[in-house]
Amino acid sequence: MADESTVLIRKCSICKTNLEIGLNNLDEAIYYNKTHYHSECFIEAAINKSKNSNKRVSEKWNNILKNISDIRLASEKRFETEIYKEKVFDFIRDNYGVTVVPTNLYTRLADIYSGKFKGMSKGIPPKYLLDMWKKQIRGLNKIADKNKTRGKYMDTSQRLVYDTAILINKYDSYLAWLEQKKIIEADTVCKAKKTSDINADVYMQAFNNSKKPLSDDTSCACAKDFSSIADEIFDD
Repeated sequence: MADESTVLIRKCSICKTNLEIGLNNLDEAIYYNKTHYHSECFIEAAINKSKNSNKRVSEKWNNILKNISDIRLASEKRFETEIYKEKVFDFIRDNYGVTVVPTNLYTRLADIYSGKFKGMSKGIPPKYLLDMWKKQIRGLNKIADKNKTRGKYMDTSQRLVYDTAILINKYDSYLAWLEQKKIIEADTVCKAKKTSDINADVYMQAFNNSKKPLSDDTSCACAKDFSSIADEIFDD
């Protein structure tokens, strides 16, 4: 299986040491003006340059500092995309029995990501392509086996072209599935919140009732209800 700890190795332009950028530490690196930096190195350098006696230089770097949140966000998005591109290559190597990804696939994938591939109206982000591919690989293998039995043999390069064409055609369906998944997840959260609100209302009602004088017949029932509600609220 593809390595879930895929990291990008880049060199910081300031301290000249390697950056190891993974999905769990995207905020530790910055990409700016086609150059890579440790976040701390970049910000420290920006602060120093913002104090430059040259007004033009200080204004430039003060403006960079004012927009540092946007710069970091853009950097994280770029690094995440690059990581998932590497994960796609890892997946291909693991599932198609190749050590070197066919050259023609690099251009094809770039066009798929950008949406420039013939017939595409929008690009497919590497993260989505990888998720689709993982979900479809069994079906794609079955199609390949069926083609073999029918005498339609394809080498690895040809099959990758064939399989990516199938994935492109399924993209709209995948987006619809994602949207449905979001709706279901939102509905689950909403129902959980409603349940929580109801439990809170019942708790307060039981608490208020507990302040009122109760007969021997009702005190036991109320105590039992109060206890079960408390257990539900505080139970880990």
